Amino acid sequence: MRKLIVTNLMSLDGFVAGPGGSLMGMPFGPGFSEYNLERLRTASTLHVGRKSFENFRSY
Repeated sequence: MRKLIVTNLMSLDGFVAGPGGSLMGMPFGPGFSEYNLERLRTASTLHVGRKSFENFRSY
């Protein structure tokens, strides 16, 4: 059986993006990238919404 890990990135006003839809509108702390990368590396499946898929498709 797989372990389910849920991660939500959302600002206090309920949006996931900054002005103009940019994800850079959200302030990330210094250790966020390393922490997030480790979570992604250990995942066997990544489930994202349509908009996230469209943004990450080129990677």
